[in-house]
Amino acid sequence: MSKKPLSKVQIICYVVISTIIYIIIYFFCYRYSIKKKNVPEIPPKKEQQLLETKKLTDAPEGKNINFTSSNTEKFPCFQDLIGFSEEKKALDGFINYIKNPEDYQNI
Repeated sequence: MSKKPLSKVQIICYVVISTIIYIIIYFFCYRYSIKKKNVPEIPPKKEQQLLETKKLTDAPEGKNINFTSSNTEKFPCFQDLIGFSEEKKALDGFINYIKNPEDYQNI
């Protein structure tokens, strides 16, 4: 059995069909890559914070959670802060309110 050579019409049909298929595949791949790029990524630090928050909220009931720092030398105390005078005054006022709420009852 010998194969008949393809006619020009058949060759053109194969080329057109394969080109259309290629364009369709390219279009869907391009759209997928555009969708993927528009999704905001969570920065690693924020992702770590979210994981830690999830761990805290998933703690079993009755178990106390310790919110103190494991390394206190790492954080400056309130008196060591330089600048931020307005913020320090506001924080000092808030601490005073927490300690003495009866002083603020008439406001």
